[in-house]
Order: sequence, then C-alpha cells, then structure tokens
Amino acid sequence: MGLLYNTPIGQLIFTMFSAFTQFERDMIVTQTQEGKVYAK
Repeated sequence: MGLLYNTPIGQLIFTMFSAFTQFERDMIVTQTQEGKVYAK
C-alpha cells in the first residue's frame, strides 16, 4: 500500500516530509558555509 497523494492525510504527510527535507538541506548548506569560513 503506497502513500495516496490525493487524500488529505497523504498531502499532509508529503508536505511534512518535504518541509523536513528542505530544513535538512538548509542546515547542510549553512554548516558547509560556516566550515568554509572556519577553514580560512
């Protein structure tokens, strides 16, 4: 049974996973930039 994106709960779960993924990406970018500054 897969995730149904056309249902309210499916849309909620998809949106939450998308938000966590974006947050994680932003954290990686921030940490990488801080690491470059620290390495100089």
